[in-house]
Amino acid sequence: MKDSLWRQPYLIELTYADNFRLVKNSISGQNLRILEVGCGTGFMSLELARMGNDVVGIDPNERIIRVARRTMETDPYSKTRGNLRYEVADFNKWSDDPGTYDIVLFSRVLHDLPHPRQILSKARS
Repeated sequence: MKDSLWRQPYLIELTYADNFRLVKNSISGQNLRILEVGCGTGFMSLELARMGNDVVGIDPNERIIRVARRTMETDPYSKTRGNLRYEVADFNKWSDDPGTYDIVLFSRVLHDLPHPRQILSKARS
């Protein structure tokens, strides 16, 4: 992405900033346990962890998760953020203890997942 237009700050701001503000303003409290389904490169998960929450980001794309992990490992705020973990996983096949999360977040991804009603039912449990 060295010469990509997407590296321009104003395009990142246009693409992600409003989405993050919407999520941030929808979350009240701190020290929440958050699962982000379809986390992609992990920017949302990272920022939620920087707000003091414990976050798990999952995405089925191994290459994208490597980018998220590399960003996490080089985060200059790692000592002051909540726990953060990224996993390569398909939400339909992924499992964790029921009731583990306070929030399950689908940001710009639900439309890409098959059987949305089943997925939302699984998220609720």
